[in-house]
Amino acid sequence: MLNLKSGYFSRTMDTFRDALVHVVDTKIKSLRSIAAEAGVSYEQLKKVKQGKTQNTNIEDARRDAGVFGQAVEEFILSPAGSTRDDLNAVLQLLAPQEREILLYAAKAQIASRAQLQPQSSEDP
Repeated sequence: MLNLKSGYFSRTMDTFRDALVHVVDTKIKSLRSIAAEAGVSYEQLKKVKQGKTQNTNIEDARRDAGVFGQAVEEFILSPAGSTRDDLNAVLQLLAPQEREILLYAAKAQIASRAQLQPQSSEDP
């Protein structure tokens, strides 16, 4: 039996560097693409990833985290891809029939949520 409280699925990182290493090592994005999208120095990011420097300036960190649609704090606490990694790990533990039930339940939840959203009284 899987113990979810053991921290097995936890992806909380301790530092900006830990989160950066996670997204690069899990192939979510490359350092070059992060640097290009954020408009920051690739060489600086490389030094951070390699541990040659333990920090970067806060503006660059904000830009880097922004590539993933997150604030720096969010990026460190739950780097991009961690939820997806957790879901994939859980799905691999389920039997095919259990995965189908879970998929059906998720689709039903989405449909239910759409029905509960208030309709606008204004005509488009």
